[in-house]
This record gives sequence, C-alpha cells and structure tokens, in this order.
Amino acid sequence: MKNLYCRCLGLTSGHHALKKYLFKCKECGQEFRLQAWRAVCPNCEKSYTLVRVVETPRVPKIKPRMFVTLLLMVYAGYLVINLSSAPDLPFLYYYPLIIVIIGVAIFALSGSFPSNMLSIVLGAWIAYSHLPRLSSNSYCIFLILLGVGIAVLGAMDELIIRRHRSKLEQQDNNV
Repeated sequence: MKNLYCRCLGLTSGHHALKKYLFKCKECGQEFRLQAWRAVCPNCEKSYTLVRVVETPRVPKIKPRMFVTLLLMVYAGYLVINLSSAPDLPFLYYYPLIIVIIGVAIFALSGSFPSNMLSIVLGAWIAYSHLPRLSSNSYCIFLILLGVGIAVLGAMDELIIRRHRSKLEQQDNNV
C-alpha cells in the first residue's frame, strides 16, 4: 500500500518529496524546477546562467468574504421583509440592527482579522437567536443555516489569510 501511495505522489518507495525551486536561465529563458542550483543550464548548456526565481504563493480567486457579505445582505433583506410583515422585535430595534448588519457586510469585504472575527460572532448570534423559534417556524432552519454559514465562511477566510501569510514568511526565510 505504501508503494502505491508513493507512486501516486510520484515518489520512489521510502523517500519523501523534496522541495523543488524554480530557476530560469539568463541565456535561453527556459525555466526549470530543480532541487538545487546547477552550474550548467540543462537546455542551452551555458555555465553560470541559472538564477532562482522567487515565486509568490497563489491566492485563491474565490474568497469566502464575498459569500459572507452576500449572506449578510440576504439576512438584512430578511429583516426588511420581516419588518414590513410581522416584526418579532419592536421597530426601534430593527433599523439599527439592519444598519449594523449592512455595515458588517461591507466591513467583511476588507478581510481583516476584526472583520473575520465579527463575521464569526455575528453568524453565531444569528444562528443562536433563531434557535428558540425553530419549533414554531419551519423557515428558521434556513436562518440557522445562514448564520452557521456566515460563521464558517468567516473562519475559513481567516484561515486562508493566515496560511497565505505563513507561506510568504516561509518563502522570505528561504531566500
């Protein structure tokens, strides 16, 4: 089983994957992934022309913070609709709550640590605040899932940012 695992990863049996770095030849422009610097270019065979290329880690194009903003706007829309039909809270609470949720939705786009933590807390609060009404209203499961989704996506965004930051720091230490 270990041999099959190693072959699937492109490893020889019993060996660990070795990190390969990107090098570019100054003469021919060819790029190579090598474990260490070589004095001779494998393509044009010129001496001392290989230069290590610093790679920046790839950042995911789809960011969870965009979905956090979308879900918070959906919740703000729910509050506006609920305000016009049959409000559960006094009118005095709805307007500030809607403004706060829209503000947090816009703030979530920044992807900062405070905005991610605020998204996690607000998502948990949304889910928790609709738990008591779950037995009387079947649509509350949607609102609970919406709150959980906001909290999970806020946490995912923070983890992605931290992983990307640690890769950048690791790369700076290697260079």
